[in-house]
Amino acid sequence: MTWKIDRNQNNKGHNLVEFEFVDFPGHVIGHYSNGLIEHLEERGEREIVVEIEITRDAFGELIGHSESDIAGYDGNASTFSYFGERGDPAVSPFE
Repeated sequence: MTWKIDRNQNNKGHNLVEFEFVDFPGHVIGHYSNGLIEHLEERGEREIVVEIEITRDAFGELIGHSESDIAGYDGNASTFSYFGERGDPAVSPFE
């Protein structure tokens, strides 16, 4: 995933960092976390590995997901997070 910071967006004093899937452009995950932002800036890599745990129901339908590791960050991931789409991406990373 690639990441970018939006310091104009904040939640409880934490700025937004948004991750976009490299192989699925248009799909994003956002986290409000100054600690996570500091960790990413210290690493200095614009493309990172994010491990995602996916939960499906008995019929195989997606019911949830969460990030189990974001570039080795060991702090609290965020005060608030979200998954979103930009435009009309053809393929989902969760299919």
